Amino acid sequence: MTGKHSNTAKTGLDRKLRAFVSDMRSGKIEVPLFDRHHYRRQLPAFDRQVDCLLSHYLVFGEQQGISPHPIYDRAYVLEQITHDYGAEKITADGFSAFHFIQKIQISPSRLFDASLYLENLKTGEHKVPAKTENPASHFLASWPAGVNFSKYFDIPFYDINNPHVANSGSNPLDHYFRTPDNERTDVNPMFHSGYYLLSYKPEGTDPLVHFLDQGHAALNLPNPYARQELLSDGFVTPQNLLNYIKVRS
Repeated sequence: MTGKHSNTAKTGLDRKLRAFVSDMRSGKIEVPLFDRHHYRRQLPAFDRQVDCLLSHYLVFGEQQGISPHPIYDRAYVLEQITHDYGAEKITADGFSAFHFIQKIQISPSRLFDASLYLENLKTGEHKVPAKTENPASHFLASWPAGVNFSKYFDIPFYDINNPHVANSGSNPLDHYFRTPDNERTDVNPMFHSGYYLLSYKPEGTDPLVHFLDQGHAALNLPNPYARQELLSDGFVTPQNLLNYIKVRS
């Protein structure tokens, strides 16, 4: 291993994390939520030649906030772990949120609903991932085209705006987050990203993600017609705003 962090990277993982990296390197497990090329592009030049990028991420990148995959939102992952397992979980020695979620049903993005995805897999009689596999890993590795994964991502609508994605059978959420911010097309007919950006100027995050995270609670409107379509100010509540943009099945 080369680079200035090489010695620390070899010894900076606890036993469980070393086993996780070893299983990945030997081919015993797949880690779809770790995209080597995506991760490598974010590293400074002197770190790009490390021989195990996953190990580098677990030792250094995770704490530095470097993204392991375009759809992965570490802040949201930590929020869910804190809610479900308590704040003390994320402060334990050797804890890695990325390692922890590999075998539990926590969503890596506000635009991916693990429970909804599993429910739709069962309804469509598709192969359902094991309980020890994160649903998002299954989604990235073998998404059955058309299976809905979000209450707020309208797949047919996105396909209309991106026919090349639909024709290739590519994963639409993966494609969305890999597209540069200023080139992304809307994923929901009731949410106009351009309007939202101009009106509320969210910084450093996707407009729809910002709306789902905090914008709806602040009564930010998803499009210029929302207030009128919700009839009156009395109907503009956080929950009604979320219901307003939910994908209609």
